[in-house]
Amino acid sequence: MTETRSLGFVLPLVMIWVAMLALLAAELTSTARVQLRLAAAMRDAAISEAAADGAIRHMMYGLRYVRRPPTRDAVATLRIGEAVVTVAIEDESEKINPNLADFGRLRDLMVQLGIAPHLARLLAGEIVDWRTRNPESVLGGHKLARYQAGGLPYRTADRAFNSVTELRQMPEMTREIFALLRPFLFVYHTGPAPAADMTASAATPAPDHQSQVLRITAVAVVGDRARFVRSAVVRLRVTAGDNRDPPRVLTWE
Repeated sequence: MTETRSLGFVLPLVMIWVAMLALLAAELTSTARVQLRLAAAMRDAAISEAAADGAIRHMMYGLRYVRRPPTRDAVATLRIGEAVVTVAIEDESEKINPNLADFGRLRDLMVQLGIAPHLARLLAGEIVDWRTRNPESVLGGHKLARYQAGGLPYRTADRAFNSVTELRQMPEMTREIFALLRPFLFVYHTGPAPAADMTASAATPAPDHQSQVLRITAVAVVGDRARFVRSAVVRLRVTAGDNRDPPRVLTWE
């Protein structure tokens, strides 16, 4: 009788322990699956990034040896390991850097785009004012007065533009005018380049007749699991004998 009672007491405890062990095993299995999925996602992300970087370097190497770099947009598809990479090359040689262009060039660009001459003059002056460390405006008077008159809660930065979108802060800039200007402007961001002969330049010299500025964009996809986009702007310069210096990275992002 005593043994029967003991067994009746022990059996539920054993069943509880078995259930707890089963739950623990299920939790460990679930955790392991999650960790495996995370590891696979990290692996795919690393593969796509490496493939995009590799495609950019491949295109840069090829551009050094072609006699006629592309004069219009070009698209190519590469397969690098498990990744499929679409590479687009866009010629940006004719774009204007608002950090370097003078007053006249900025004004003339806007007039050519159909902006009224008096408004083009005001905007060109405001762009020069923004990047210039000087309290006086090139348009006359104080720079701050124009922002105060427009009720704006900020003033000129007195430094170079960090991005083209900063031009939207000009007092006379409208959404419509910015939409007209945007395709014709660039501001390059210096970033780390992946090779010694592709060093980034802190200063972006204006392209000349012997130079071509290209934006290379690589989109790498690993199945439907990972996607990475790399964009680099490079300058090609033709030297004596129609040889080419190694492409110089202006931005790597």
